[in-house]
Amino acid sequence: TEEDFQETLRLLDRVQYDNIYAFAYSPRPGTRASKLPDDVPAQVKNDRLNRLLKYQLEIAAKRYASRIGKTMEILVEGEAKNENIRKNESAGAGASARVWTGRSTCNRVVNFISDSPRSFTGKFVNVRISGATSLSLTGELLDDRVAADGM
Repeated sequence: TEEDFQETLRLLDRVQYDNIYAFAYSPRPGTRASKLPDDVPAQVKNDRLNRLLKYQLEIAAKRYASRIGKTMEILVEGEAKNENIRKNESAGAGASARVWTGRSTCNRVVNFISDSPRSFTGKFVNVRISGATSLSLTGELLDDRVAADGM
């Protein structure tokens, strides 16, 4: 019901997840629910799912933005595939700058730019968070010697 759906939104408010995985209901073979009639039209299911996901993105954007200005230790996974950060964040970065991506100790995706010729893949680096979306953080590499020393 719409009332049940509103309860779900209130749960998101209370819990404040960083992200969620949500899907429109569909019966699963072998479950008791698969034998019940599905009285919610597909259009209503999709509308509720889209509203839920949009609502969660708003929560996530606020949670991620709360990390701006903080320094986070990042385990670098490699060069980022999506280099939009280069266009948005690197006005002063040289043409050889590369965009790196990794995860913080609290499992947040963090992207940063470096002009260094070194590879940061598999290294821990400290990044000051300077920007946020509802899905990731961007930041500034504080010192590439950390990666070079293998610390």
